Amino acid sequence: MSNSAATPSMTLALSSSALLAVSGFLLAFNLALPKLAYTYGFAPLNYLALACFGTAILLWLVAWATGNRPRLDTHTIRYGLVAGLLTVVLPSGILFLAIPHVGAGFVTLTGALPPIFTYALALLLRFEPPNGLRAGGVLAGVAGVAVLGWSKFTLADADPVWIVVTLLVPVIVASANIYRARSWPKGATALSLAPLMLTGASFWLAIITIGGGDLVPAHLASGAPIILALQIAVMTALYIMYFVVQRYAGTVYFSQIGSIAAVFGTILATLWFHEVMPPLLGLSAALLALGVAGVTLGQLLVRHDR
Repeated sequence: MSNSAATPSMTLALSSSALLAVSGFLLAFNLALPKLAYTYGFAPLNYLALACFGTAILLWLVAWATGNRPRLDTHTIRYGLVAGLLTVVLPSGILFLAIPHVGAGFVTLTGALPPIFTYALALLLRFEPPNGLRAGGVLAGVAGVAVLGWSKFTLADADPVWIVVTLLVPVIVASANIYRARSWPKGATALSLAPLMLTGASFWLAIITIGGGDLVPAHLASGAPIILALQIAVMTALYIMYFVVQRYAGTVYFSQIGSIAAVFGTILATLWFHEVMPPLLGLSAALLALGVAGVTLGQLLVRHDR
């Protein structure tokens, strides 16, 4: 392969890494904000519902403004409902409820586990070809989270039941990653699918929260609307990036977003909420960086061979 052919592949890999890093930070910030919101008087699921409603509206406006109006047919509506349930409602619902019990830092740690499940599902479904380097990278990332998770357990400051419930989320997220890729409507763009997914999520959350009291609490602390607006802005950027990165870099590579979020989330939880920093954060961060490098190089070599 000539250098001229290799250069675009290298550029693609670097661009993918940058997009992944930005997405990881947005995910970490998205999971840290609810802990702050609860101190302003919001209830977890009601707060998630309000954030999804606002994000859906904003994403529709973005789609229309950019000429990416969603195509509404049976396939795309079903895609929005299923993707909204698997990508937003189930994982975010569990995590938003878990934050008061296990902390924002631990919640973001679970985000680094989906790659192993995503890669396994992708191999079983023959959606990804076997690649030793990429598999090694994923395992390094999981090892990094295992180190960080073990450190969290040794601190003994979290509810064991909620820890187990929280650890169910990676399986759901992996299933969501595969579903979005396998069922991607033909000809659809990232900006046209994001509003459909958040509209689907809003539909499920409306059903879940109906009859559960006031959606907006009567007594909110001053500044609560600002926190909600910030959450909506972050979620809007995050879910646009979800589709862009997955389409641009592939399903397994995209699933590493959680590994990046795990490091950013732990730092945010420590600096912002004064949660105790796990003692092995440095080792964990090194393993996660090795994991990202492995998957990036594996993808680069596959493209180079082609």
